[in-house]
Amino acid sequence: PYTYAEHTRAVRYVDKALKRLTLNGAWSGGTVVAGSPVINSYAGGTYSYIGASNVLMTTDWIKRSGSTGVFGITAIRPGTKYIKVGFLLNRDAGTETSYIRNVKLINETRNQSLNFPEHEARVVETGVMEAVDFIEQGNFPAPDYLDYDPWVIGSWGSQGVFTQNGATVENQIIEYADPWGNRAPTWFCNPGVDNSADGGWNATFSANHTDKLRFSVWVKRTGSVDGNTYLGCWGGATLNLLGTVNGNPYFWSGDLPTLDEWYLLVGELHASDYTGGYGGVSGVYDMQGNKVITGTDYKWSVGGTQQQHRAYLYYATLVTALQYFVYPRVDIVDGSEPTIQELVNGGDSLRQLHDKAMEIKDKVVTIKNQFVEGI
Repeated sequence: PYTYAEHTRAVRYVDKALKRLTLNGAWSGGTVVAGSPVINSYAGGTYSYIGASNVLMTTDWIKRSGSTGVFGITAIRPGTKYIKVGFLLNRDAGTETSYIRNVKLINETRNQSLNFPEHEARVVETGVMEAVDFIEQGNFPAPDYLDYDPWVIGSWGSQGVFTQNGATVENQIIEYADPWGNRAPTWFCNPGVDNSADGGWNATFSANHTDKLRFSVWVKRTGSVDGNTYLGCWGGATLNLLGTVNGNPYFWSGDLPTLDEWYLLVGELHASDYTGGYGGVSGVYDMQGNKVITGTDYKWSVGGTQQQHRAYLYYATLVTALQYFVYPRVDIVDGSEPTIQELVNGGDSLRQLHDKAMEIKDKVVTIKNQFVEGI
């Protein structure tokens, strides 16, 4: 059991490499034997005002900024598991109204950011706030093609450019835990017993045959391996690598390795002038970024201007064979696209975290349900 002592000193710095603590003051408690249990605790105020403190507001827009430090009151204490970022506005005020806009929280070490770029937040004395769609962006790029933001939780059937595959009752948008445990709009394939199309989509978009494209989507199966999972592109502008026409091209189809596990399906569509072979990317990836099944590459037909992202559940005859899709993407492969490992690390999950991002209580605005790694 722990024993309490009066010998306490604030930790100023933690050197993890050398396993050494630097204290704010001299230690007066004598020698502490290596391996002795200690308790990490804190004292003092619970807030660090890094942007401004007791500042009188004006009628002009004023930029305020600040950074957490390594030492002192602005430092994040060693052992901190999470932080909340907030704004204490209108303190000691009457009925005045304060406005905040263009909020950006930046992880200076890893260049991640939490942006509020497009809207102005209005906070009044009674705690009313408008435009509360903070978005954790993390500097992670959006897809070059396909926008799954129109997926409406609780709705059925087609969603924007995502045209349903199968009956409407076999295609539902639900809120579901993504591969990293975050709740996200998810395409739920709920099959009938007709041994045909059982959920998924054809998503059509305009593109250029001179661009190499990478198609991807996360998928998970539960209940049964009955039926097949598919990821493909459009047969109207796609050739096999040898140059022959393929009217029904799939980067991969079949059974996923394991039920109840998320996998990343990836397919590469090379530019129309491509003359090489399999590029080594298309296939099925596990949550560690390992390619567990090899897929098939294709190339554009010359002059192609349209493609499709096709993701399906097909030929299921058991209603227990459920399938979930999340984060479909089509990226131009030009060096600016996220790597496979970045996809596996959850960049899309961070990018979509947005709902219920703020809370107002006693005139304190607190950002919540956000993850800023490594601050």
